[in-house]
Amino acid sequence: MTDLRLFAAMALLCPLLLAGPAQAAESVRTCRVERVEGTTVRYRQGEDWVALAVTALPEGATRVETGGDTRVEIRCSDGIVVTIGFGTRVDLSHLTGPQDSRGDVLLDLVDGIIGIVAPEGSWSSFRVRTPLAIASIRSTEWLVEHEAGQATAVFVRRGTVAVEAGGTERALSAGEGVTIAADGQPAAVMNWGQPRIARTAARLGFAWQ
Repeated sequence: MTDLRLFAAMALLCPLLLAGPAQAAESVRTCRVERVEGTTVRYRQGEDWVALAVTALPEGATRVETGGDTRVEIRCSDGIVVTIGFGTRVDLSHLTGPQDSRGDVLLDLVDGIIGIVAPEGSWSSFRVRTPLAIASIRSTEWLVEHEAGQATAVFVRRGTVAVEAGGTERALSAGEGVTIAADGQPAAVMNWGQPRIARTAARLGFAWQ
C-alpha cells in the first residue's frame, strides 16, 4: 500500500514539477519592436547608443529616442503595447529590465509623447512620470505628452487614470484629459473633443489613428 501511495503522489507531483519552469518563464516580460516608421531612432544600452530596428528589445535597453520623423511600436509578451511618437525621449528601464515580484512598471517620459495599452493583470502598478506629473493607470489605454519646459498632458482613451501634480490628484475617465502647466499646477479635467484627440493621436500613429 505504501508503494502505491508513493507512486500516486509522484504521479501528481511530476506534472507540477514539469510545469513550474515553463510557468516561471511566462512570468518574465519580454518586449519586441514591432513596427518602426521613419529613419531616426536609437536606444541606450550601457554607455552606448544603438540604432533601433524591428527586433527583440534587449533587456538592458534603457532610454529610447525618436527623431522628428520617426515613431515606434513596442509590444511585450504580457500584452503591454507602448507607442512612441515623433521627437520623443523615454526611459524604458522599468519595462524591459528585470521585473520585481510585484510587477510594477514605471516609464519616465523626458520629452515627446507615448501611448500605452496595458491589459489588467500583467502589472500591479503602472505609472508614467514626467518632470511635472505622475500618471497612474487604473486601466487600460491612455497617452502622456510632455513638452520640455512647457506642459504635460494626459488623455484617457479607455479606462481610468489618476494624475498627481502640484500636490493634488485628478481622476480621468475615457474621453477626458488634463494639462499640467510648467509651474506644476493641473488645469481642470475636460473632455478633449475629437479634433484635439485626432491631432494628438496623429503624432503616435499606428493603432492610435
